[in-house]
Amino acid sequence: MIKIKATLNYEHKKAFENTTIKLERMMENDAIQVTRETAEEIVKYITENWSPRPSREGQFPAKRDGYLNDGITVEKQGRNRGRFAGKYGTSHFIRFDTSDSGRGQYALAVNDGNRITNAAERPYIEPTMKKFASVYEDKLIERIRLQTIGGKKVPRPRG
Repeated sequence: MIKIKATLNYEHKKAFENTTIKLERMMENDAIQVTRETAEEIVKYITENWSPRPSREGQFPAKRDGYLNDGITVEKQGRNRGRFAGKYGTSHFIRFDTSDSGRGQYALAVNDGNRITNAAERPYIEPTMKKFASVYEDKLIERIRLQTIGGKKVPRPRG
């Protein structure tokens, strides 16, 4: 039996640590970017798919005066937001807020229906989230895969 003993000197250990740190930061930056891109795609999908006027119960709402359209935005929540966010954790979220227009929580009332005015449901939030359920994961896997093979685009193995 042949035994091989390998040792790393200080320079090798330091180089390995630096490479590991760089890869970790690259992956964190990619995750932040993919989160933002996915949130922006969701907002774009919603704002480009309003129903024709008038909308029927169960359809996306129709665009009338633009309050709902203007109240859907992507916002960034800063680093260190919670114990599971990690050292560089940043998240992006979609805000459905029509309060600046004087309409209160109009975005949710349209989505869920309004008992006071007997307005029917015009669901657009949940159907959109279902449609985009795997987009974030797929984009992140693709981004990480491209990093590990040197940025060359190759077919993704199915399995």
